[in-house]
Parts: sequence; structure tokens; C-alpha cells
Amino acid sequence: MNDTKNPYAGYRYPAEIISHAVWMYFRFTLSYRDVEELLADRGIIVSYEAIRQWCLKFGQDFANELRRRAPRRGDKWHLDEVYLRGCLKSSGRLGEPPDHDLKHGDSDPRFRGFAQPFKILT
Repeated sequence: MNDTKNPYAGYRYPAEIISHAVWMYFRFTLSYRDVEELLADRGIIVSYEAIRQWCLKFGQDFANELRRRAPRRGDKWHLDEVYLRGCLKSSGRLGEPPDHDLKHGDSDPRFRGFAQPFKILT
């Protein structure tokens, strides 16, 4: 048999609702009444006092898990795609309008594809 006991057993609401309420409270630093209102918008009527009791009982596990998953200083972030839109002046500076007329830019190979954003893959 399974030795682990269901921590949500004996509660009026299903485990998904309890865990969602506790998660919202700790993840977004909301008040109990804010969580109550958000759940009421979804059609779940719960008092803020019940949410407070759930947060006291189940909250430490959620808080530990969120803290463990939070990005830490020195974590590496990899960006897949970047879209840039800007103007390259003939001097090569970004963000300034070009020296020439864009209508005739197709004939000059330095300014071909000038108005479209371009994608950089990293």
C-alpha cells in the first residue's frame, strides 16, 4: 500500500483549488482577500479565512519551492531570437536616419533591406 497520506484529505475543497489559492498567495504576494476575489471571479466561493488557514498549513512547502526555482544572481539566460529595427547611417551608427533617400536604397547595396527588421540567432 501507499504509505504517504494525502495532506488535503478532510478538506471541503479539492486539492487543486487549495493548492492554486496557496500558490497565488505566495507567487504574486497577494492579500488573502485578493486571492478570495480572484477565486470568486472563477466561480469558487471561499472565505479569506479559509485561504489564510491553507496558507499557514501548506504555504511553507510552496514558498520553499518558489524560492528554489527563483533565478539567482549569476544564472545564465540564453536568448534564442532577437528582432532589431533601426536605421544604420552610412557612418554605421544605429538609430539615426540615413543620409540617402530610402526610395533609391535598393540600388545601393549598402542599404538593401533597410526598412525590414532582421533576425539575429544566438
